[in-house]
This record gives sequence, structure tokens and C-alpha cells, in this order.
Amino acid sequence: MHGLLLLNGKQPSKELLLDLWDQARLRVCADGAVENLAQYDLVPDVILGDLDSISSKAIELFKDRSLILPMKDQNTTDGEKAIQYCLDQGCQTLSVLGALGKRTDHGLYNLGLLGKWSDIKITLLADGEKIFLIKGQALLNEKIGTTISFMPLFGPVKCVETTGLEFPMNNQELSFGYLSSISNKSTGSQVRITLESGMLLVCISQ
Repeated sequence: MHGLLLLNGKQPSKELLLDLWDQARLRVCADGAVENLAQYDLVPDVILGDLDSISSKAIELFKDRSLILPMKDQNTTDGEKAIQYCLDQGCQTLSVLGALGKRTDHGLYNLGLLGKWSDIKITLLADGEKIFLIKGQALLNEKIGTTISFMPLFGPVKCVETTGLEFPMNNQELSFGYLSSISNKSTGSQVRITLESGMLLVCISQ
């Protein structure tokens, strides 16, 4: 099952939101992210979190149409609570909107959640951008000339082989803050990457 998770960072365009909304079988809002949905008459399946950033007006609007789950645990963020809820409901893949923007600390922490759940395909999306994690082998299907950056955010990465990139990374060890691959370009419709060890954060600009 594929889930859509909305966090309370920079909100997406209507076009991106509706596109991902239609693809998801479970739609979950973390706390105040639900405020953006009323203008589009969209109703999430679940609203959850510590509910400290949702207005009383929004609670009144959605209380009879969505399941509202207060979660007061202060040892986890609303994003963590929401991801775990989606996984508990059987989601095998997740698209996440609103993970970035507004506050840098929240954005960095949300990027870190990709490492926490590295065995699940979680994609952070914004207008013109998508971010996800790869390990082992990966095949990316993108248009020729797409800008792709690779960052070893979670420790050193040994790249054994790449194909389909303007600047290949073959037998290179990448380390965050020392050597990454920023603003690389795809030279074909497919980019193949083989890692010997580690995990790479992939940022695709569209």
C-alpha cells in the first residue's frame, strides 16, 4: 500500500498535491499540515501529532470527517509519529510533502528520518524536487539532462560503478563535507549506481 504524508513545512502547489493525493491509498496529516487542505476541499484519513499547531477551526472542520489521533510523546517528532503510523497500517512506500522549508532544523531532521527507515521507500517531494535514499544497487529513470545530486549524508559511501552520468563516480569513496556529487547530469534515460557500502541521499531537480 502506498501512503501520502503531509508535514507542516513549505506546502506544495495544488497540482503536486492533487497528483500525489490520487496515487495514495492512505492519506495522513501531521498536525498543522491539515490547514492547507481546507482550501482544496480535501479530507485526510488521519490527522495526528501533539496537535499544538492546528487551529481550533481546523479541528472543528475535520473532527467528523477524519480520524484525529492526539499523540503527546515528546521524544519523537510529529513526522516520526506519522511515518510509524503509516507503516503500522501496512504502507510499503511513502510520499512525503512539507518535509522541507520553513525551519532548517526540522528539514535536516526530516532528512535524517530517511536513514532511520532506510529499508522503506520514502520519497520527500516538493515542487520541482524529490529526495530519497539508495543503497546497494539502484536504477533511476529520468529524462536526459536531469540534474541529480548524490550526498553521503549518513557516513562514507564507496561507489563501485555508475553509468548514465556526465560525471561518473567509479571506485570513489564519498564523504559528507569532503566529497559528494553535486549537480551531476543524466546522459541517458537511465542512471545505474552500484554501492559497495553505505547509503546515498539522492536529490533530483525537475
